[in-house]
Amino acid sequence: MHALVRRTLLAGLTGALTVSAAWAGVGLGPVPGVDAPSLPSAPSATRLATDVTTAALATPAPPAAAAADDDGDVGGVLVGAAKNSIYPRPQDMQARFPGARWERDLTKCRTLSADFLADVPTNALNALDGVASTGSPWPENPDCIYQGGFGIGPMNPVKDFDTTSEGGLNVRSVALRQGGKVLVLSVLDAEGWLWDYKSKCTDCGAKQISAALAADPELKAVGFTPASYVLHATHSHAAPDFIGGWGFVPDWYMAQVTDTIKKTVKQAVLAAQ
Repeated sequence: MHALVRRTLLAGLTGALTVSAAWAGVGLGPVPGVDAPSLPSAPSATRLATDVTTAALATPAPPAAAAADDDGDVGGVLVGAAKNSIYPRPQDMQARFPGARWERDLTKCRTLSADFLADVPTNALNALDGVASTGSPWPENPDCIYQGGFGIGPMNPVKDFDTTSEGGLNVRSVALRQGGKVLVLSVLDAEGWLWDYKSKCTDCGAKQISAALAADPELKAVGFTPASYVLHATHSHAAPDFIGGWGFVPDWYMAQVTDTIKKTVKQAVLAAQ
């Protein structure tokens, strides 16, 4: 009987450590032919009671005082969040971009036609209104905002979008701060946003945005560096295209959203608590 008990215990231990059990349970049963190792004798009831009493009466050493980090936080993480709409506001960009306007008459937003696709190189060169004024080979209206990812070229101009608190298109940022270090994650409701733009702008790529944020005195004071920032897009095809692959992006709108990204990051960082 003593050998049977030892084998049963060994089988249980083996089952508990076996991957094939998949944490679903352990079955107990004797394992024929396995010599169980000798087990140490259990402590007597008197000794066990004495050990428990001694442990209960012992006075634990006081824990070392937790040092506050650079943010005055003791052993925790400061968290902040912010959200701002990217609804087009050409009227707010007039000082920097005179004549800025958002064309919302879809009949005036030129879209790609089958005739254009028949001879792309020739038509691209001849579409001087697109090449000269927008830097894009597509025959579109540079005052229109286009959705990205539908078909080829400027197929779906944007007329309007929801601005309710539950919906709309926004920049959302969450900031984490601890020990003088900062991490900010931002998501943009858009088809995409590039790390660096070759000719579209000199300050709107994610690379330039992170550098500009790191140079802000208030953000720099809490430890924000270019490496603190991660920007990504939802890749929603029903949202504006900031890559330019599906139509020209108005300069004023590119600048507006760039400003909104920076504003949202700063709000999130400084609101952390």
